[in-house]
Amino acid sequence: MQNPSQNTSLLCRSRQQTRKDTYMRLTDDRFKTRWKKHSILLGHHPVGFDISILAYLVNKGEFIALDDIELVDCEPEPSQLEDVECPDEKPFKCIDTQQCLPLDRVCDQHADCLCEDDEWEDTCVALVVVIVVLIVVVVVVVVVVVVVVVVVVVVAAALVIALEVVFIAIVVAALIVALVVVVVVVVVIVVVVVIVVIVVVVVVVVVVVVVGIVVVVIVVVVVAVAVVVVAVAVVVAVLLVALVVVVAEVLVVIVVVVVVVVAVVVVVVVVVVVVVVVVVVVVLVLIMVV
Repeated sequence: MQNPSQNTSLLCRSRQQTRKDTYMRLTDDRFKTRWKKHSILLGHHPVGFDISILAYLVNKGEFIALDDIELVDCEPEPSQLEDVECPDEKPFKCIDTQQCLPLDRVCDQHADCLCEDDEWEDTCVALVVVIVVLIVVVVVVVVVVVVVVVVVVVVAAALVIALEVVFIAIVVAALIVALVVVVVVVVVIVVVVVIVVIVVVVVVVVVVVVVGIVVVVIVVVVVAVAVVVVAVAVVVAVLLVALVVVVAEVLVVIVVVVVVVVAVVVVVVVVVVVVVVVVVVVVLVLIMVV
């Protein structure tokens, strides 16, 4: 690429030069012209410029509205510069349209104020990095939450099944105990009745009839008491079974509620941690970009 300041002879500074000729010379391959929208605007009315400035701007790849430029000779007086904003909101210098500015002044003082390609590329790379990081973080969050929910559901189901098995075992044991109690009571009653009957028979045979009647009454009372005891034992056994059932069900409900609460707390903690990580990553990336 040739230095525009060394090739001003190629660019006529005469007012008589046609715009078409100027356009052709400014777009010469030796100046590597590239038209861009993020630009230094020269205004929409005839202006006077040192042609070396136009050559410099073309070399920088800036957009120039050639149809609005009128070439004139002017003194290389310092230009008044005003701050404007690029399309990406980065500041740069806009050359005043009523003044001429020497090429060396542009190169020496304001070259770093122009919008360069590298800045746009860095911004695009930073944005892509931010987007990729956010996508990865979101995917990780979704996977973690799904895994936590699945684990919690499986654990809750396993606990419920285990508690139900324990509950069934307890109920069966209670029923067995109740049946054993009833059988023992019945056996005791039968033995007592048999003994009483034997005694009655012996008394009736050996002793007088009156004594026999008294013994019969005693036997009847004993049998009645035995029946009442059996009934009470059965009722107590049923009540015990019912109590065990209620307690077991309450324990199952309590365990399920505790598991659900723990699951909710775990999910909330995971989400909060992930959100904090996302915020920290975004802030760090923005700090790096800025």
